Amino acid sequence: MTTDTRPTENLPADFSNIISDHSLEAIFIFDSNLQCLDANEAAAKLFQYRAEDFIGTDSSFLIAPEHRHIATENARSKTTAPYILELIKNDGTHFQGLIQGTNVSIPGQELRVTTVRDLTGLNELERQRQNSSDKLASIYANQLAGIVVIDGSRTIKQANDKSAHILGFDRAEEIIGIPLTTIHVSKEKQEKFDQLYTHGKVPATGLTEEFSFYKKDGSKAWLKVSGSPISKANPPDLSKGIVWIIHDISDLKATEVKLEQAFRELEVIFNYANVAIVFTIGDRIIKKTNQTFVDMFGGESPEDWVGRSAKDFHTDDESFYKFGAQYHAILTSNDVREVDYQFKSRNGKILWATISGRALDTTQPADLTKGVIWVLKDITQRKAMEQELIRLSREDALTGASNRRHFFEQANREINIMRRYGKTLSLLMLDIDFFKKINDQYGHSVGDQALICFAKLCKKSVREEDLVGRLGGEEFAILLLDTSLNRAEEVARRILEDLSKQTCDLPIKSMTASIGAVEVSHSETLEQALARADQLLYKAKHNGKNRVET
Repeated sequence: MTTDTRPTENLPADFSNIISDHSLEAIFIFDSNLQCLDANEAAAKLFQYRAEDFIGTDSSFLIAPEHRHIATENARSKTTAPYILELIKNDGTHFQGLIQGTNVSIPGQELRVTTVRDLTGLNELERQRQNSSDKLASIYANQLAGIVVIDGSRTIKQANDKSAHILGFDRAEEIIGIPLTTIHVSKEKQEKFDQLYTHGKVPATGLTEEFSFYKKDGSKAWLKVSGSPISKANPPDLSKGIVWIIHDISDLKATEVKLEQAFRELEVIFNYANVAIVFTIGDRIIKKTNQTFVDMFGGESPEDWVGRSAKDFHTDDESFYKFGAQYHAILTSNDVREVDYQFKSRNGKILWATISGRALDTTQPADLTKGVIWVLKDITQRKAMEQELIRLSREDALTGASNRRHFFEQANREINIMRRYGKTLSLLMLDIDFFKKINDQYGHSVGDQALICFAKLCKKSVREEDLVGRLGGEEFAILLLDTSLNRAEEVARRILEDLSKQTCDLPIKSMTASIGAVEVSHSETLEQALARADQLLYKAKHNGKNRVET
């Protein structure tokens, strides 16, 4: 490549200045792939080449083979700390060189400016000029950030315009000479900053802190400051100054305050909500819960549940896995749906709760291991009331047998099943004998007790799946599932036998009943079957009572 086609011709004038201002120092400019874009005449003279010889190469031929990896690693890590390499001139002479690089960002390019100094015969003047080169490299490397150089007395000695703008000034010259003691917002902050100097807490590798300062108009600005001492000794001589890179983080701090306030508000809502809230992660492991959850499920405190499995408040393992399978698709699709489910408290009490969950991951399908928020509301009392209402709507209030409406609903359902699957059903119609006489002689209270006793005996004499109903007054019906007429007659006779031995703690000596038994035909309705059984019932009454007619 020739000098009239150098790739750096279109670089900003700042880089030409770097080379011209340091013409006694070897300078190389590399692109992001560590290919040399340009080098000055001092570099050519130092290595006994022409400057054009370096362009388009990685210049590794200038470094002793055993040191080449050090140069590559430092360049790729973008370190600004100086280091020493064994270098090779064109005539084969080896010498020790001090290498220092800095990365420079310009529109569309990321460049690495590297200086090389021959340590042979290094003197004090060269060290001072190296300090000046360090300052210049820092300013160029951080041109989008505020840069200030603070001396040992904590006074601003150098700055760029960006730092002036951050502090509310127009130009860098306006802040040169300002002591930091005049712009610290508090003595505490000032003392903390002073300790960085007085106790030598700024290492050679630099540090980052956050401080608040007064701006020109008196308002406060939060700054993130990263300091690097000019002295590269270990420990560094801080009296020579520190280069501070500053960023205005006032907006960030304001956002942090708002987020902290919002977090506190959410904590209050979370802790004092009148619904139980539980946050699970992974395989439904509890990470956080609130006091209402503890009130529902027991435990000493919300922390007492942390680390436990949600399985601990399910009724059993089967319920836990069944719920997970049912709700998995809802969660992974980022849907929210309330369901009523049974759970168990620490003391073993079964309770009902309305539960809904939402995955924290908003992608689809959601990754549930990242966490799920569950909200539960205790509806145990409501469920109990619902069950009681259902029971009251189905049961006869006095005897506990099915009422007429529920008996008819269930009996018609079983008849439909019988027809569909070819099953067998039998029907008993029962009526207490001389019931009017019991009421007249002993009163309605004893009559009611007799009805209750009779209903209990009927339910005790049949299977759980059979249906016992009170159709009205002292008249009852029993639907016997999968039962033939012969078997139904046996059941009816057992009821009469048990009834003859039952006193029910009533003043009457004994109680009898008349029963009509039929096998339900596939072609007849429930009403027709009941009518046939009723005719047989009255036949039993006519034939002397306390008997079964089929």
